[in-house]
Amino acid sequence: MAVLSPYEGYMLDADQPAVLTYPGDGTLSLDPVDELVDQSLSRNIKDRAWEVKSSDFEFNGSITAELNLGKDLSVSLGDILAAFEGDECRGVAQAIEHPFGDYPVFPLMIYGHDERNAITFKYYSHQSGQVINIAEKITFTPDMTLGNAIQTVVLNSQSVVDAMVSEFELKAAYPNPFNPTTTLEYAIDVAGDINISILDINGRLVEVLFDGFSEKGIKNINWDASYNPSGVYFVKLISGNNIQTLKLVLMK
Repeated sequence: MAVLSPYEGYMLDADQPAVLTYPGDGTLSLDPVDELVDQSLSRNIKDRAWEVKSSDFEFNGSITAELNLGKDLSVSLGDILAAFEGDECRGVAQAIEHPFGDYPVFPLMIYGHDERNAITFKYYSHQSGQVINIAEKITFTPDMTLGNAIQTVVLNSQSVVDAMVSEFELKAAYPNPFNPTTTLEYAIDVAGDINISILDINGRLVEVLFDGFSEKGIKNINWDASYNPSGVYFVKLISGNNIQTLKLVLMK
């Protein structure tokens, strides 16, 4: 297997059933179906391929992710992680070896426009032929950078989340301190209306990140503080009578 480091802006060339191509027209595609895999999988993947044409989009961002699939499944080299807005693929990457560990990671570029759109993820195992929905969602923002070679973003399968969510919790922010984007992770134990807001050090409302219905599970949401000054902020999560806060430090 020949690996070109994604941390130098290259993609993976792996001797695996999935085929990675990056032709001159800017279309990056991964076809997770070939003659070695049950062709019924093609019914689960539109046009038998997850692909994105980077030149169709003005902006991009990156996420360095590892997957938690539970004790019965594990990620292997050649597996695929894809990002979607609705049914439209916005990014795709193969698993590579972590440069500082013994587990695979996905260096995923995500493409989009200037809107703050919700991005979902799907994972494909080339060994089993399974396509698995990932529980977490992120909000795309131009030039976002989530995770790195040292501190990856952990994405969980829906089955793992259903098993591990037992309490309401504002879990973490990464990175923190940050500049200018951070990802907030939280757990909702009962489906219902929630509110996620950013407050300044004096308790004044800075921004409402989310206000609406949320399913049970572990969730992620981004805060882009590009237009805010450096300082201490607080994120407040409200669900019914439950309230939790977390301190954030913006350093520009």
